[in-house]
Amino acid sequence: LEAVRLTLGSVKHNVPWDLINADTIIIWGKNPAETNIQEISFIAAAREKGCKVVLIDPVRTPTADKADIMFSPKPGTDAALALAVAAILIDEKMTDMPFIEKNVKGFEEFRRSLHITPADAEKITGIPRESISELAYIIGKGRSVTFLPGYGLQRHLNGGQTIRSILSLAIITGNIGK
Repeated sequence: LEAVRLTLGSVKHNVPWDLINADTIIIWGKNPAETNIQEISFIAAAREKGCKVVLIDPVRTPTADKADIMFSPKPGTDAALALAVAAILIDEKMTDMPFIEKNVKGFEEFRRSLHITPADAEKITGIPRESISELAYIIGKGRSVTFLPGYGLQRHLNGGQTIRSILSLAIITGNIGK
């Protein structure tokens, strides 16, 4: 929660029934099919309306059966994956620059600090670089992308920074408050 507050200024999140409005849902390190049953019904309803559901989790859980695609990074490597995706989003100009210019402090410093390539991330995460690029395009081309990170991410060293890395994907694509 502190990482969210430091990144966004406050801790806010969407209500579960708003998931029906997403065109892409990224479930990251979370198993709502078993741990958040009330949420999985809204995810299923969104999927029935054509929403793409992406699961990022090192373990194949029952939520994988509810997803269209799954990426399985090595445990504790989620930040490397998120930062590699951020680098692709920026390099491929899949960012919302008007939103960034109006709402984001430190974007240029963040952009300059991204030295991770998909090839680097492949070595770290175990996810093929082509799949990392695929994830970036799913996030970058989505109109309304909702991120649902799980609590397991905070159980690793630098968990707060991992959450901030994932949040950066929503921020640079302007998928905040849509």
